[in-house]
Amino acid sequence: MHGSALGIKARCDQEGVRFEVVIIPSKEMVFAPLVAVDVIGEGAWSDLVRNESEARGELTRAMQAAGIAVRDALPEIRRRVFQGEPLYRASKDAHLSPQGYAVLAELIGDALAKPAVIDGEGVRDHG
Repeated sequence: MHGSALGIKARCDQEGVRFEVVIIPSKEMVFAPLVAVDVIGEGAWSDLVRNESEARGELTRAMQAAGIAVRDALPEIRRRVFQGEPLYRASKDAHLSPQGYAVLAELIGDALAKPAVIDGEGVRDHG
């Protein structure tokens, strides 16, 4: 884990401020279940999704081991996209749409409204 996250956590702890990390998934990660690898074949797409999955896991484990709460936006963003909400532009642009950023802000706001408890299974909202 990058040392600056530990430094930020230490400073937040000194100031009595809560510090949490939100993992924002790539557009490719959100749509990965819809892509048939057997059709497109192994390659850049598969490598990207596999690498991101591994990096997300490593980052989450390292942050939690350091006592830093990690919130993963993937499940909710994916759920909403699969329900037809246009959280991404219909182009090659991989950034969230304004509606997508609003959903992300909603997720963060909801998380901040509840204290987090870190345990062996990740972050649970408490309260």
